[in-house]
Amino acid sequence: MKKFYDKVSFKSKYLQFLFKFTNAKKNYLNEENVKKFINKYHSSLSNYDVYGKMDLKKEIIGDNEVYLYNGDFDSRGNYLIYVHGGSFVEEAISYQINFACKIAKLTNSTLVIPRYTLIPDGNYNKLYSLMDKIYKIVIDRCKDYNLLGDSSGGFVLAYSMYLRDNNKVLPKNVLLLSPWVDLSMENPELIESMKLDAMSGLYGNKYCGKLWADDLDVKNPKISSMYGTFNNLPKITIATGGYDILKPDCVRLSQKLEEQGIDYNYIEFKNQGHDFGCYPTVEGKKLIEYFASIINNGGLE
Repeated sequence: MKKFYDKVSFKSKYLQFLFKFTNAKKNYLNEENVKKFINKYHSSLSNYDVYGKMDLKKEIIGDNEVYLYNGDFDSRGNYLIYVHGGSFVEEAISYQINFACKIAKLTNSTLVIPRYTLIPDGNYNKLYSLMDKIYKIVIDRCKDYNLLGDSSGGFVLAYSMYLRDNNKVLPKNVLLLSPWVDLSMENPELIESMKLDAMSGLYGNKYCGKLWADDLDVKNPKISSMYGTFNNLPKITIATGGYDILKPDCVRLSQKLEEQGIDYNYIEFKNQGHDFGCYPTVEGKKLIEYFASIINNGGLE
């Protein structure tokens, strides 16, 4: 099913305007900028406390913190595993956590948020390992589970392929907001979409993708799900905005799904930028309702 939301709220326009005065895009504009940003950002992480300021429960799994909301690992029922975006460089911000919490509340799901190891110390292999540990806990307790990811958290699509290929129990849905499904960033259309997006840059993210891929080719399906196969997967939902830097790759993904005869959802919001659904706007609220409806009813309302 395809759905296009054509209204644009004043608040979303205002946020797009404000983003132009931040360093969000500048930090990822090129390789030099993102290297400086990584060093500066990680030197400040010892003071990072957004998880502690929110109504979340903390568990330790291996070497990582995992946060839960609307339940805990003793809960029986539905689970929602959320992998946050941030180019695999940045921690989740409060808007992203609230986005996932609201979906969990509307779907009566126990939300699981892994605080995974970020680059330069982290890579795909460490996140797969952490997700495997979470999966083993959840699968013994859940009635159904769903995967949710935004931006680089679009990794959850690659993870669902990995589960399928290893004959594991699959989630019911894979819900993707502005998913980063091709870390090579080689699509020439991204050059134009970057001009529209006020939040994210092309060449810095391309460098981050190489770091994340570590010993694998960046086009390996474990890294970039665009290059995988989509048969026998859960229902995939893609949400993007007209000003999203990754919209061209979201469109490419939808085209691939159609070519392979896969049933999926595609939701596009007019004039919305990257990760728009995480922000407290009319459009963000609408996307949360769409995602919750898909989990609860199997479709959009």
